[in-house]
Amino acid sequence: MEKYSFNLREYDPIKIGLNIRAIRQNKRISISKLSVDTYISSGKISYLENGKISKEHFDEIRTIAKALEVDITDILSEDTLLTPPIEKFTSLIDLTLQFVKSGLIDKAEKMKMKIRNSVTSKELEWLKPAFLFIDSQISKSRGDKQKETDNYKEISALSGNHSILSHYKVRSLNALSCELYRSKEISEALKYSRDALRYIDENRISDEVKSNTLYNLSLLYSFIGYTDVAMTHAKDAALLSDADTVFQTEIKFALGIYSFIKEDIQQAKDYITEALTYYQKTSDSTTIPNMYKCFYTLYLIDPENHKLIEEFFDGDFLSAMNTQSIFHIELLHNWIELMLKENRSEDVLEHVKYCIEIADEMPDSINKNTFWLASLYYKAIGNITEQTKMLHRTSQYVDQSDHLQLGKIMYALAEIEEGSSNSLFKQAAQTLHAALNNLDHNQIFGHLQNLLPEPRY
Repeated sequence: MEKYSFNLREYDPIKIGLNIRAIRQNKRISISKLSVDTYISSGKISYLENGKISKEHFDEIRTIAKALEVDITDILSEDTLLTPPIEKFTSLIDLTLQFVKSGLIDKAEKMKMKIRNSVTSKELEWLKPAFLFIDSQISKSRGDKQKETDNYKEISALSGNHSILSHYKVRSLNALSCELYRSKEISEALKYSRDALRYIDENRISDEVKSNTLYNLSLLYSFIGYTDVAMTHAKDAALLSDADTVFQTEIKFALGIYSFIKEDIQQAKDYITEALTYYQKTSDSTTIPNMYKCFYTLYLIDPENHKLIEEFFDGDFLSAMNTQSIFHIELLHNWIELMLKENRSEDVLEHVKYCIEIADEMPDSINKNTFWLASLYYKAIGNITEQTKMLHRTSQYVDQSDHLQLGKIMYALAEIEEGSSNSLFKQAAQTLHAALNNLDHNQIFGHLQNLLPEPRY
């Protein structure tokens, strides 16, 4: 006699019932015919197909599998996701999330309660991942990072195999990866993104969610130097999202950056130009920063085009910079750095002053760069007093574990004090400083990583 080790408590009863019905209907066998073949009443077969299954029903399921001429594993299969009968709530859930995204938290809370009050206990069970995800987004909008993260982790730990859970489980895994990406904890972020992709491959998940996951993986692999792998994932993401023009443009821009890192200059130009063309067609206050990123990257690729970016920067970008966001200041830092490298110090004074004026509203990581660039500016114009002052200000914002930056500050201060001296200490310092500069130069991606579009979930 054949033995089975299956434990029905490990399976979703509704899923098993749907599998029985699907197999029976595909074989064009009626319930009454199956009843005759199995000696199981039509009422009981209908009862089983409606998910009323427990461990006591294993013999009936085995008999049904034999009559349907399928292996019992086909009936117990978890390969096909359940689609719970709650599609009527999908648009309301999406609307609630849109309210949160737009900052309308009160409306989101009311909509969430409206949905809760209109569902049955079983529907509430199906919708649990969606409600947890809504709560995570509300927590995010309120700055409660711990609650947001806890909700993502709770969703990702839920068991089951239905479409609502799978959708929000993957989004939660990607959200956890995104948070770690932003804090540069790349190895941990990769674990979550890989888990998301593995879960997608094991289940039937939408192309949109899979393309987001692939894109996130491309960003993460680029950070650890696997540029070829990053490009492969980005191209795969593009194939799955061909209807999303904005996302396509973000991917093309990322591919341009990857190509630049690989020193495939023509390919980099082609990708970045393609992205720029789209942004120029849809030019508005939201695409201005994206246009600037494209111009900046093309400028790095081909400095002879600096006039084009200069005209854009001094016109559209600065006039649109009506907020003091970290993103804008980072781009401003990039521009100042380029101008100083070209010995065009007269073009950067107003920008340096602007960055210093809003230092009180910026984090240490931004102010460190602000005052370092200010010190380079004053060095370029020969104002040693102000250069010294800016170097000391820089040291106030540098993490004491950042030996690279601290070494550059100390060398700059020592160079001022040593003057024209040619002591062995100064020669040693110059040698180490040259090594630091070479290290900076080789870290091309360090200059480009803040230009890449944000990860998605």
